[in-house]
Amino acid sequence: MPIYKGEVHRFGVDAHYTEFEATGFRKGVGSAKSYNDLYLPIAVSKPGGTAPNWENLTGNIEAYTFAIGDYVYGSTELLHDYEEGGTIEVHLHWTTNGSEVGDTKVAFTFEYTWANFPNTGALPALAAAATLTMADTTIAGGTADLTCQSTTIGNIALATGKIGAQLIYRFQRVALAGAGSNPAADPFCIAIGVHYLADTQGSRSQYTKT
Repeated sequence: MPIYKGEVHRFGVDAHYTEFEATGFRKGVGSAKSYNDLYLPIAVSKPGGTAPNWENLTGNIEAYTFAIGDYVYGSTELLHDYEEGGTIEVHLHWTTNGSEVGDTKVAFTFEYTWANFPNTGALPALAAAATLTMADTTIAGGTADLTCQSTTIGNIALATGKIGAQLIYRFQRVALAGAGSNPAADPFCIAIGVHYLADTQGSRSQYTKT
């Protein structure tokens, strides 16, 4: 198979294509971009009355259950395939704990701050804290015990976001915003996910995209 040195090659149509740069580096443009998912385990809690409980999930496996007011802390880093400046979507993976005849509801918040990695110049300041609030989410009556759910919490616009940016958060179960009943048993929260668009296979250097 021939090797074309020092040339740029594109595969696709119009504004949607995969580009191979002269170095062989691959980049997606338009619909050639792909989604990736950061995985934020729920495992760092503050001791005391605000900490969720470890309870049996199945077999010898335990997971956190969240009563109203319980919260955990965590942090993550934007990976090197992240399309810089792109919006990220925060969602919750959780599981019902028991089954009830009538509908019940749960709600959660995700308070966060973030900062880019100090590539050059002065240290960047943390962004002001902000909170995403998940809409009251219904568990339909008769839903089976241990039914896995994935629910969007909200989007974060990172117009100046760079690879390596640090996302620091507090995740909490909160009281319902509207009418409804809470489930008799507190739900299991498994993990927080962050969907983002990826436009390259990684980064061209260790600390910068280009």
